[in-house]
Amino acid sequence: MIPVFSVPGTNQVCVQDLDALGEIRQFLAFDPEHFHSVPVMAPALQKDEGEAGVLAFWSSPFEVLVGTSIELRALIAPISPSLLPDFVALEAATLLEDEQLLVSAAERVAKRIRSTSGRATFVSRAAGRRALMQHLRERAREEVAEAQKSSVEDYLSALQSDVSAGDWMNVWRQAIRLHNSTRLYDVAMWKLSTDGLRDYAYLVFNHISSRWAVNKLTEVAAGWLHRHDFDTEQWGQIYRLFFHRLSADDYPLGLNYLEYSSKEEHDHRSIIAWCEIWSGLWERGFERQTLIELAVSVQRGVPDNDFLPLVCAPLIREASQGWAYERMQHWLCFPNVQSAWVHCFIEFADPAGISEQYEAGLQWLEQMGSGSNQWIKLWEFMRSSMDQATWLGFAHLWLARARKDLKSWPDVFRLLVTEYGSPVTPALRHAARTWLKESRAPYYPAVIAETADLADEMLVNDQWYISASDEASSTTGVRRAR
Repeated sequence: MIPVFSVPGTNQVCVQDLDALGEIRQFLAFDPEHFHSVPVMAPALQKDEGEAGVLAFWSSPFEVLVGTSIELRALIAPISPSLLPDFVALEAATLLEDEQLLVSAAERVAKRIRSTSGRATFVSRAAGRRALMQHLRERAREEVAEAQKSSVEDYLSALQSDVSAGDWMNVWRQAIRLHNSTRLYDVAMWKLSTDGLRDYAYLVFNHISSRWAVNKLTEVAAGWLHRHDFDTEQWGQIYRLFFHRLSADDYPLGLNYLEYSSKEEHDHRSIIAWCEIWSGLWERGFERQTLIELAVSVQRGVPDNDFLPLVCAPLIREASQGWAYERMQHWLCFPNVQSAWVHCFIEFADPAGISEQYEAGLQWLEQMGSGSNQWIKLWEFMRSSMDQATWLGFAHLWLARARKDLKSWPDVFRLLVTEYGSPVTPALRHAARTWLKESRAPYYPAVIAETADLADEMLVNDQWYISASDEASSTTGVRRAR
C-alpha cells in the first residue's frame, strides 16, 4: 500500500521517496485519482524529511499494518506467508530479508507468468533482492558517515551564506539530523526573522516548537504572523501551531484571518487550520456571535470531517444551532475511520431511535475499529441498542482482529471474560496467546494468562509474569526468567 500525506497549509497530496535505510529523502507530489483507497483505520502521522519512513501492508479486509520498516518487521514476522496475497507475500518477504521466503513467494507470483523463461528470470531476480537491499543500505551508511565528518561550524557557515531557500532547508535538515545543536536552531530563527524561508516557515517552526526556548520561539512566531499577509499559504498553520502560546492581544488577528479566508475567492485556505483556529477562539469565549456568523457563512463549502467535530459540535452544545445538529445527525449515519467520528457518535447519535445510525455503529465496530483504542468506548455505548449475545459477539470478533499493541485490548478481554462471563473459546484463547507473545504492555498479563488457561505459557519478552494472586504484593509485577 502507499501511505499518503498532505502538505501543511495546502491541499497538496504527496508520498515519500525513501532511501535504502528506509528514511525519507523527500516528498513527491502524488495524484491518488487512479489508485484504489482502502476504508480502514490508519494512524495520522506527522513526518519530515530525514525521519524514518512509513510503510503499510493491507493484511486483511479490516486491517492495515502501518509503521517504520523496523516496526513492520516485528508485526509481519508472525504472519504466515500463505495467508497473504501473492504479491503482498513477496513484498513482506523482501522486507523481512528472508531468502527462503523470497524464493517461495517469487515462485507463487511466477505462476502468473505464462512464459517459462520469463518465470525463471522473475524468480532469480526476486531472490537477488536481499543482496541488493543489503548493498544499498551499506552504501547509504557510508554516505551518512561521510556527512558526519562535517562539523557544526561547517554547516553554520553554509547556512549563513546566500543560497536559495530550498537548498538552505536541505542543508539545515541534514545538519539537525547529525548535530542536535541549539546553534542550528538559532540560525533558523535568524533566517525566519529575515523572511528568507517564507515557503518553509511552518516546517521550521513545527520542527523547533518542542526543542527551542518557548518564549523566544513564540515571540519570533508572533512577529512572523504580524509581518505576513493572510494570503501567505502557511499563515493559518503557524497561527494554529502557536495559538495556545499567543497572548489574548493576538486573538483579533486570528479572527481577522477567519473572516479573510472564509470568502469564496480565497479557496487556498487550510480547512483544518480554519476549523482549529475557530475552535480555539470559541473555547476562549472570544467574539462568539461573530464566530457563529462565520460558521454559518462557510458551512456549505467545507467538508464534514474537520468542520463537524471542531465547529458544529460546540455550536450544538452551547449555541443550539439547528442547522449544525441536522448536519451532524446526517454525518453520523455513515461510519468514518476518524476517531473524532466516534466521539461525536457517542455524544450526539441515537442508534436506538435512528436505524441508519444503528447500522453505522455496527459497521464501525465490525470493520473500522481493529486499529483504534476508541473501539471499547463505542462498543460500550452500543450495548443498550442490541441483545447481549450480539454485543458480546462483536468483542470476540474484535479481539481476534485487533492489533495486540492497543492499550484497550486487555481491557476488552477482561470485560468480556471476567465481567460478562463469556466463555473462552479456542479462537479467544489463541488471541490471548498472541497478545502474551507480542504485547509489551505491562498491565493485566497474569489476569489474561490465567483467565485464558495459559498460565504455563507466560514467558513473555524473556520475563515470567507473576501470578494474579501475587500481583497485589509485588511492586514490579515481573520476575526474570531463570
